[in-house]
Amino acid sequence: MSVLVKGVEMPKNCDECPFGDWTDASYFHCFSMHYEYMMDHGERLEDCPLVEVPKPHGRLIDAKALWDESDKYEWYCRDEELSRAFRLIADAPTVIEAEES
Repeated sequence: MSVLVKGVEMPKNCDECPFGDWTDASYFHCFSMHYEYMMDHGERLEDCPLVEVPKPHGRLIDAKALWDESDKYEWYCRDEELSRAFRLIADAPTVIEAEES
């Protein structure tokens, strides 16, 4: 499971991150990764789990659930405008990757 923290800006590097702290001059403890890294100040971890959500953004929906639901009605509604809308949804860029349940 993931958490979106509203109003928190994406840190430019680990020094600015509210989810970690320096244990000494060269070791950074990342609370989100539950791990301590040896690194230099001003760096950002390559495997940082934080993902930036672009601003401004619209309502974030589960497009797969919408797509799956539309399959139930495809035989019923042959409207070309609706089909085009669902293709736009399917081809839209991914902001946050899907997670396994």
